[in-house]
Amino acid sequence: MPKTITLRLPEEIYKTLEVEARSKGMELDQLVIEWLTGVVKAAKKDPLDDLIGSIESPLTDIAERHNHYISQAILEEIRR
Repeated sequence: MPKTITLRLPEEIYKTLEVEARSKGMELDQLVIEWLTGVVKAAKKDPLDDLIGSIESPLTDIAERHNHYISQAILEEIRR
């Protein structure tokens, strides 16, 4: 169920949002909802997601045994 929120914005910000909404052919509330949706999605995104598939490795069980591999790397670092 949609909820209502009231914001008190400085005039300059309000006018900027109005211009942006008009340029996109949107209502002001639609623009604000679009922007807030993007912020919420970005906040939920795991920063490590960008690494998925970017590193080649012969290991095929990293997801299941990541703690093992991390602990091995730490032990190797400590022994240096």
